[in-house]
Amino acid sequence: MSGVQDVAARMAPHNLEAEMSVLSAMMIDEESLAELVHLVHPDDFYKPAHQAIASAIQRLAEVHERVDHVTVADQLGRDSKLDEIGGRPYLFTISGFVPSAATARYHAAIVRNNGILRRLIHVSNDIAARAFEGKEEAMELLDDA
Repeated sequence: MSGVQDVAARMAPHNLEAEMSVLSAMMIDEESLAELVHLVHPDDFYKPAHQAIASAIQRLAEVHERVDHVTVADQLGRDSKLDEIGGRPYLFTISGFVPSAATARYHAAIVRNNGILRRLIHVSNDIAARAFEGKEEAMELLDDA
């Protein structure tokens, strides 16, 4: 197996527990919410359901709405994504995932780091594929790196 194939066959970096912890903290602690919406972005989350939940939380926070499992479920319903994420039961599970938001900043750093790593892998794979095609100059590929 070549190096590119080895990378493609691996699981992308992620930590679902850290993702759930961050989402939970955002729903249970207003101070953490204010900080975390600036530390992580929806595309930093690996699981599509978590991306949708983070997007709903972000939209609510942007318009200064209360963020909790009820308002997030309502926003997801308006976005036609509530069933897609596993419904209210999954959202309720996430909202109660952590008893406090004390470690949320550390978990957010994990989520953010994994998101950056996945984007780096994507860009690297794209550049490698283009290099194998041989249709572009090396300096063009380096500029995209």
